[in-house]
This record gives sequence, structure tokens and C-alpha cells, in this order.
Amino acid sequence: LGTKERSYLSYTLFLLSSSIYFLYLSVILLELFLYEVPKLNTFVRIIVSNLVPWAFFQISRSFVDTATLIPKWDKAGEYLLKGIIVWMCIEFIIILIWFHEPILNFMVNSAFMLEGLFLLAIIIRYFFTPYTIARIFIYGSICMVLAAFVGVGADVFFNIQAMLPIVEGAFIAQVLTFALGLAYRLRMGEREKLEAQKLLNERLIH
Repeated sequence: LGTKERSYLSYTLFLLSSSIYFLYLSVILLELFLYEVPKLNTFVRIIVSNLVPWAFFQISRSFVDTATLIPKWDKAGEYLLKGIIVWMCIEFIIILIWFHEPILNFMVNSAFMLEGLFLLAIIIRYFFTPYTIARIFIYGSICMVLAAFVGVGADVFFNIQAMLPIVEGAFIAQVLTFALGLAYRLRMGEREKLEAQKLLNERLIH
């Protein structure tokens, strides 16, 4: 796949995974049937909680080109994703042979926090890069981080159950910001192609 196709694919996967995540958080799936099947609920939660960080990292790699810009972090991300897959397989095995919900909750939350910390480190690393596309990605990510803090603060300090609406609103802002980043990324790609073709033509003439 070319850069354009990879960018579209990563953006689509990010939208799809985030939509599934919010569907799960909205309790629609839980109220329909997951509450009645605890094992299935835990199974779905494991998939959903790892799907969004994976899609987020993929869209980061596609937009900012981490393999070129920060290759060590990109390689570390690949190892982390492989480790998470192994971790998920272990969780699935525990569900099948010994369903112990407290242990599974601890494993799911630990993996989610580890992925979140790594993605936060990636975002911080982008602050030290001069690329505009990295800045756009940072702005979109900050929308979600601030929303999470506001939502948790509203719940903890004011007892206002506003976490989900606030995060959903931030997600819309994030999606719009990433859409601008996608458009910028594709425009820069086309400009680079035109400049390369122009340089090639000049060499052929001379």
C-alpha cells in the first residue's frame, strides 16, 4: 500500500475502533446481553480496551511517519503491540480454563495503562520535532487527554456523571483535527511527488 492508502486505512480503523469502544462504554451492549454472560463481557472488554490504543498508534505511525522520524520509538511500539497480543492470548486462556474476574480486571487495566503511558510518551516526544503534522497530531491528542481529566474531575469533585459526553465531544474534536492532519499529509505527499518529478525532468534535460 502507498502512503495515501495507508493514511486512509489507519484513519478508518481509528474511527471504527473508537466507535466500537464508545458503543461498549454507552452500556448498550452490556444491557442487551453482556451482563448476562460475564465471560463474554470480559472477552469483549479485553478486545475493546486494546483495539483503540492499537489504532491510535497505527494512525500515529501513518500520519507522522514514526519509522523515519523516531525509528527507535517506532520499533519499541512494534514490540509493545506484539507483547500485548501475547498478553491478550494469556487473558483468553484464563477466561476459558479459570475465570477469575478480579485477576482479569487487573490484567486488562494494567495493559491499558501501559499502552496509555507509551502513547503519552510518544505524544511528548512529538513536541521536540519540527514537523507540522506532528503538531497537528499533538493538538488532536490533547483534546482527548483534557476531556478525560475534565470528565474524571467532574465525577470525583462535583459528583457529575459527565465523563462519557465530555469524552465523546472531545473525540469529535479529535477526529476533526486528525482529518485536517490527513488532508495536510496527503497534500504534502502530492507536493513531494511533484517536486521529485520536476527534479527528475530537470536532470533528464541537462
